[in-house]
Amino acid sequence: MDDSRQVNIEIRSPKVVQQCLDRMTENMALDENGRVTFPMGFKFYVCSEILSDNVTIKAISHGHTNRAIINKALFRLGTYKRHTLPMFRRALAVEAKRHLRDEATYTVLMLLNSNDTAFRDHRSFDIGGTVLRICTWASLREEFGSQLQRLLDNWRSLEIGDGMSNLVVRYEDNKTLLRYFDFTPALCEVQAYSLREAVGQAELAFDTLRALLNMQQIYGMTQYQGGRSKPLGKLLPSPVLGAFASDKSFQEPLYFTVGRYRYSRHQITPKDVERAAELLSRLTSWQKDGQSTRDMLVDILCKYGQGLDTPDWQSAFLFFWQILEIAALQSQTDIINMRKVIARTYNLITGGKTDLLLKQLLECLKRTRNELVHLGKFPEEGLHQVNLLKSVVDRVIDALLTKLDDLPDRRSLEVYYRCVTLNNAEIETQRRVIDFISQPDNRNL
Repeated sequence: MDDSRQVNIEIRSPKVVQQCLDRMTENMALDENGRVTFPMGFKFYVCSEILSDNVTIKAISHGHTNRAIINKALFRLGTYKRHTLPMFRRALAVEAKRHLRDEATYTVLMLLNSNDTAFRDHRSFDIGGTVLRICTWASLREEFGSQLQRLLDNWRSLEIGDGMSNLVVRYEDNKTLLRYFDFTPALCEVQAYSLREAVGQAELAFDTLRALLNMQQIYGMTQYQGGRSKPLGKLLPSPVLGAFASDKSFQEPLYFTVGRYRYSRHQITPKDVERAAELLSRLTSWQKDGQSTRDMLVDILCKYGQGLDTPDWQSAFLFFWQILEIAALQSQTDIINMRKVIARTYNLITGGKTDLLLKQLLECLKRTRNELVHLGKFPEEGLHQVNLLKSVVDRVIDALLTKLDDLPDRRSLEVYYRCVTLNNAEIETQRRVIDFISQPDNRNL
């Protein structure tokens, strides 16, 4: 039986994939033990990247895992007599099925630089089917016992640049001590096929909650800073992440954030948490298929959070601009139509009404974006431009949340953009024609 029929594999350009396979198998070698090698140097990584861009394994959502399976399939293909595209599909299916057999339960621990008292009424959050729990250090010790100490010892041994290993733990009298006053622990239990995938799923849920909590703090606000730039968000990425297996044993390796942040405990209120929980409840049924408006909003929240996390204003500007492209349904196209991005952003916010100031601001921001992307130019006072763009993004998010029930998917949002600028007479004409077409007798004409 052909294994490839049991795994959904999409290939964007069969011709490009076959050319890569030919190039790689021509340079393939077998050692004396029959092991496949590709003595291509850097060209191997080039071909691997091209294949990863053209091959999608539907059951695999994690990009790194998709790439790893493709590389394993290449070595398996080297053992076959024929190196054709159908045989590569078969090798991919075999490796994907082997990977999908190894699903396990992991509990990932992350740290929130906030007070845990704000979560007294809401300690559990369902984020797209992934449950995240806010804990206390006492409950954490009770649940994981000595394995928590193993994790802490690993944290202490990290040297994350500039003494960052002391952010979470400190060492006194041969004991590892936690900085209770800065961090609140959060646990996320996930089903995943590897530790890396588990950490990725948990981090997505954690970052979504952070974005919503940060939004309660700075929605509609502008910030100006002096001295070294700092992220706009107050609740920062977890400095380190640790994981436990289903038997509560600590799993190595440990993960840590790439960014260098100055952490301090940020006070939030139970009302902030309640509002974030209410927003999450509206997003719990998102389909994760890229077509629902809820799915789009989760993607937007992730970009919003990334924009708040970075102290680099050029990066923040681009993260926020990507939100406009996503909301304008232009992010999945090969060529982004800037006129559509501006027009649809304007109409989403205004509902087709006139707001000359917003229209002029969007044109200014478009020129800033084009100069940054095409010329590498960005104003020295970049935080000002970020604030202006964020003010637009806040209104876009608000508009999508307001219209969520009436425009539940990309198709209905596309119709909205097409019709929102029509006058009453044009809308009535379209409605009359649609009513005519929808009559049973006319459907068969």
